[in-house]
Amino acid sequence: MVKSIKTRRILTTVFLIAILAAGILFFPIPAAATNDRTQEFNAVTYKIVIWNKTLPNGETYKKTRFYFLSQRYKSLDELWAQEEESLFGKTLKNTSTDFFAK
Repeated sequence: MVKSIKTRRILTTVFLIAILAAGILFFPIPAAATNDRTQEFNAVTYKIVIWNKTLPNGETYKKTRFYFLSQRYKSLDELWAQEEESLFGKTLKNTSTDFFAK
């Protein structure tokens, strides 16, 4: 009977450590909001960005994106450049110089 109490105590400890580790790895923490109302939440293994940006044509871009592992460490500017590329085929920051290049 003593062995089963030790086993139960060990299993309970392992279970609590696993729950704590999962909470640390997967629980998102809010980061500072930007001026354009975009919100960012960071966890150890992923990042959630709730985009709320005004596009050049006056429309509002609202979308929630999940970024995992390697993309989690990119800045909002880098992630927005990826979003622009998927929306417009190129980033809008570089288009002002394309007109004068020819």
